Amino acid sequence: MTLEFQIKKENEKMKKTLATILVSILMAQNVLACERVIPVSQIEVMQGIIAESYSSEYTYVDTEDGNGWAIDNSDFETGEHVIIVFDNMGTADIFDDEIIQVRRITK
Repeated sequence: MTLEFQIKKENEKMKKTLATILVSILMAQNVLACERVIPVSQIEVMQGIIAESYSSEYTYVDTEDGNGWAIDNSDFETGEHVIIVFDNMGTADIFDDEIIQVRRITK
């Protein structure tokens, strides 16, 4: 085997390895970019009223079932009516529920 042939063979091998690495990286990015899919049976929707903004970080909202929730501060105003979408995590225990979205009720 000539030196030129060996170099060509090594270059082809390196190109295949690099292509495999790049495809793996792209596939991993797609997997990591996917959002968590929540089964419909775990989604609950409830109305609420913005009670108060008690710090620069959180806003307090009262839901129609009498529970209170702290949400990340937003541009809601006290007394505003909202719809809250929950993931109940498949349990009856409200303490593991997660708020997915809060939206204004527009009239």
